[in-house]
Amino acid sequence: MLAMTLTIVLTCMLIIACRVQQVEAKGTIYIKANGSIDPSSAPITTPDNVTYTLNATITDSIVVERSNIIIDGNGYTLQGNGTGYGFSLYSINNVTIRNTNIKSFYYGVYFNSTSRNVITENNITNNEYGIWLHYSSNSSISGNNITDNKDYGIKLSYSSHNNISKNTFVNDGLSIQYSIENVVDDNLVNSKPLIYLEGISGYTVENAGQVILIYCSGIRVENLDLSNASVGVELWGTNNTKISGNNMTANNYYGVGLYHSSNNSITGNNITANNDYGIGFYYSSNNSITGNNITANNDFGIWLGYSSNNNSVSGNSITGNDWDGVAFYYSSTSNSVSRNSIRDNGYGVGLYSNNNNVSRNSIRDNDCGIRLYLSFNNSIYQNNFVNNRNQVHTYNSVNSWDDGYPSGGNYWSGYHGTDLFSGPDQNQLGCDGIGDTAYIIDADNTDNYPLMDMFSSFNTSLSYHVNVISNSTTEDFQYFGCNSTIRMHVSGEPTCGFCRVCIPHELMNATRISVVIDDGVTPVLHPNYKVYDNGTHRWIYFAYQHSTHKIDIIPEFPSLIILPLFMIVTPLTVTVYRRKHTGQHASSLTL
Repeated sequence: MLAMTLTIVLTCMLIIACRVQQVEAKGTIYIKANGSIDPSSAPITTPDNVTYTLNATITDSIVVERSNIIIDGNGYTLQGNGTGYGFSLYSINNVTIRNTNIKSFYYGVYFNSTSRNVITENNITNNEYGIWLHYSSNSSISGNNITDNKDYGIKLSYSSHNNISKNTFVNDGLSIQYSIENVVDDNLVNSKPLIYLEGISGYTVENAGQVILIYCSGIRVENLDLSNASVGVELWGTNNTKISGNNMTANNYYGVGLYHSSNNSITGNNITANNDYGIGFYYSSNNSITGNNITANNDFGIWLGYSSNNNSVSGNSITGNDWDGVAFYYSSTSNSVSRNSIRDNGYGVGLYSNNNNVSRNSIRDNDCGIRLYLSFNNSIYQNNFVNNRNQVHTYNSVNSWDDGYPSGGNYWSGYHGTDLFSGPDQNQLGCDGIGDTAYIIDADNTDNYPLMDMFSSFNTSLSYHVNVISNSTTEDFQYFGCNSTIRMHVSGEPTCGFCRVCIPHELMNATRISVVIDDGVTPVLHPNYKVYDNGTHRWIYFAYQHSTHKIDIIPEFPSLIILPLFMIVTPLTVTVYRRKHTGQHASSLTL
């Protein structure tokens, strides 16, 4: 009986002891400048006011006000609620933080104006920012597991001469802001190398989980999977770099971020489902963004801000981004957005700057096709605005909505004008593919020459474009260089179809041009082969009864007798393009 009683007593004592060890301290804890701990009841012990050891989980912050100390987490957890700081140091130096689980804070570790500190062998998890060094230098961050931090695993801002080594990042990574001369070596991002280059030229990145380039030139980042990091590729002061063929998906911030970087090419990448921007530009000019799939990013597809000028955005699929497909902010001017498919975004295009060009894009099925806010002197023409819930939203903005006559303005799916007249004043008899009445946006914005149907642009082997406005589905566009002829097939519902074609003189410069439909079997209706000629381009117009037709546009065509010869010669040199309302040939550039 006595033995049983002793057993019960000892068991109870063990249970109580275990419960004591699991007690969690709550409330901010201070390690004071004089070495004391406030509150004194906090589960931190120090035998010498130099080494401080955690003895239990702490569910709040630790503010360090004493330099030249070591904080050993002893395997315990510093637990937050998603806000505030885990460890915070302001103007404190030579502090080591080790062996601690730091989780669920806004900043896991925050150093401001510090130096010679060490962060090592910690697990830093599920914070907004894992570690942030701000105006801090000569510190070491090594051997940490940095996992699932929502924005950045490590952020260096205005911080130089630090050593970042042997860290393992999972679903986050490193980001740099105005920070140079740091050593970043032997880190892994999602089991692949974190490639950090500073002051390097002419290098090809062959394997990486994340790429950061600081003051580099001529770097090639190609055919990599740069996903689930903080940023897929980050450029600071980096020029003449090619980023192509990469998959950049589900990064915490951007797929690609450019800062003070110029003359770079971003081509043929899949930039999808990033938590902020697909591509973000800051003070970055003369860059090219072409042929990318920029889809389902949680903020902007492409964001150009802070005097990012003279950039070209062309031939991209920009789809399903939560905010603007393409946006210009904060004095970003002289940029060109052309020949893109911009679909199913919040705003298709957002213009919050002046003097940009938006032309020849397909802008459809967005919440709003284009938004202009305090923006002036932008040129917006030859775009297809189709089935946007709101075509345009303007606020205190005055812009140009057409390219004059005969180039014309935009196609608006809600426009119901007629086309009975032609000419700059639309007072000459004859159709020209332009509406006889203007499309009024508001009192300060008018499309004077709205297009009667959708605009398409076809590239040729000579790099000149043939522009077509038609209510038909246009397929198999061909240009034959040997005899300067054009062929295409059209189809549509059984109504009257039309084409207005703009032909550069470099492709076809003849006194006389003829249109032949189905080798002359089908009559040409309402022909006007001299709608306009400005010395470099010629515009022609013709119509037909809708069905499926072959159309040949021929210079100086004398008679139907040479049609068999034409059909024999034209296959010798041919460039083929296809356009459909629902799809397109891979080699075509159409809307």
